[in-house]
Amino acid sequence: MIKYQKVIFFLVLAFIFCVTSSGVAAEPDIDKMISQLGNDSFKLREEASKNLEEKMDLDIYVKLCETQKKSKDLEVIHRVERLIDICSVKPLMGSRINLNGYPKYPCIDYGMPWGYKLDGPWQEWGKWDFINYYRNKALKLGTPNELPNFLGDRKATELFVEERLKYSIQEAVKNFDNEKEIRRKIKNSMELIQKDIDMFIEEEKDHYKIRGERNLLEIQNGQFVK
Repeated sequence: MIKYQKVIFFLVLAFIFCVTSSGVAAEPDIDKMISQLGNDSFKLREEASKNLEEKMDLDIYVKLCETQKKSKDLEVIHRVERLIDICSVKPLMGSRINLNGYPKYPCIDYGMPWGYKLDGPWQEWGKWDFINYYRNKALKLGTPNELPNFLGDRKATELFVEERLKYSIQEAVKNFDNEKEIRRKIKNSMELIQKDIDMFIEEEKDHYKIRGERNLLEIQNGQFVK
């Protein structure tokens, strides 16, 4: 019995060693990666920057912002600022915006109600300011705004959401030093953005319903029309 227990013990040790050496174990320590941004080795500095960018999430982003405020190392500050600039939206994008089964973002034209107002850099804007600005941004990216689904106007809404997210994160980090408060502020902003997206979707559905037109994003035979 003891012999078999020893065999099992060594098999477990071997498994742990293999998992650890293969990189499947826990994520690399965030603090260690950030500390390597100031390493004497250029190669290690580059690897740390690349790893932080690839693994970017809210935890890493908040720690980078704290490092930016506290570090005295110019090389670290430079690399942190670059990461913050290029990754400021990534921590909150993706599945955090719930379209509630809608296959694409609603059109910025149909979805945004008249009288829509927003604080921040958009506080003086009216509906057509939003439409024209983000529609042009979408067109510059090469997104066509044609029938039947007006993909350009849907991309415009997505770009609008991205900029709101970026602004929300920057404001949260700028105005709060406590990590808990930063997360609370971002959570509140996310809830407001989600509320607006829900409203935009309902506004677009009503647009088609009132006009008696067919919404080509509706389900047909179990699949959304592209």
